[in-house]
Amino acid sequence: MKRILAFLTVLALAFSLMPATALAAEAEAVHTAVVDVPVIEAAEPQPAPIAEAIHTIAAENTAPVVAALQAEPALTVATETVSGGSGTADVDVTLTLTDNTGLAGIYLTMTYDSALAIKSITRGSAVSSMTFTMPGDLSANPIKLLFDGQDADTSSGVLLTVTFTVPLTAEKTYAVSLSAGAGDFYDDNLDDVDVTLVPGGVTVTAAAACEHVWDDGVITTNPTCEGKGVKTFTCTVCNATKTEDVDPTGHSFTNYVSDGNATCAADGTKTAKCDNCDQTSTVTDVDSHLSVAHTPDGVTDCSQASICTVCQTTLRAAGEHSWNDGVITTNPTCEGKGVKT
Repeated sequence: MKRILAFLTVLALAFSLMPATALAAEAEAVHTAVVDVPVIEAAEPQPAPIAEAIHTIAAENTAPVVAALQAEPALTVATETVSGGSGTADVDVTLTLTDNTGLAGIYLTMTYDSALAIKSITRGSAVSSMTFTMPGDLSANPIKLLFDGQDADTSSGVLLTVTFTVPLTAEKTYAVSLSAGAGDFYDDNLDDVDVTLVPGGVTVTAAAACEHVWDDGVITTNPTCEGKGVKTFTCTVCNATKTEDVDPTGHSFTNYVSDGNATCAADGTKTAKCDNCDQTSTVTDVDSHLSVAHTPDGVTDCSQASICTVCQTTLRAAGEHSWNDGVITTNPTCEGKGVKT
């Protein structure tokens, strides 16, 4: 019995030290070794600890063998999610290689939604010994992605990171897929390697409500003297905009000039043009009168107008008489009228 336990212990230790690639080859040996253990007679049943040990060792060491036999390389396009809004956003989408059994060449075709645009492609850490040929035209769709090497590279991880410019105005999933033909994945013996290709893309979800933080705003439409203007504010978080009215500036009259129409006795006017438009303003030119008596021009013919020689005011219009106080030329009587001339 001690020999059986020792054999099983050594066998378990050997399995724990083997790499996963060798476990498959030894699976049959495990089965044969267990079958070839001398059968204990029924009259001497195995103690429970031995049966449990055999079961535990078999379970612990056959699980990695099965996993190794079932593992298959896969190249997965990530599915990224971005919140919708206005304009576009740059989104990184990774191509990740897993369970790599050894590759010496990759000839891959990537197809993406026509609404997307490739901004850049960045090399990852997977198959780092291989040479990646950067596509000459990033606007190509589909686009070819090529890796070449000499020896099989078994490293897994991010193969490439593709940065897409994504429109945010619609709730939508923009697909990104991979394709490859026979012989496009091969090992260092030029044998085909089956690689599962998993599509992905970018999903634009409904825009989350933004707690806007507005900037100080800029005047986008200048106000006039009588018309309102517009001031536009932009959210520093989501670039949304809002507008507010700007009050009219009102006229500005600062440079009044006399109209030269003051008279000897009356104030004249003065006029200014608005500093910002063609509107004019005329007001009384206070204290602009000449403060002197009119000086008649001496015309005594009532058929002609009489004008002040100082301020040009018409003192008597043509055809208009200027009567004196008159004198009694015929005295009235008790019963008869008199005459004043």
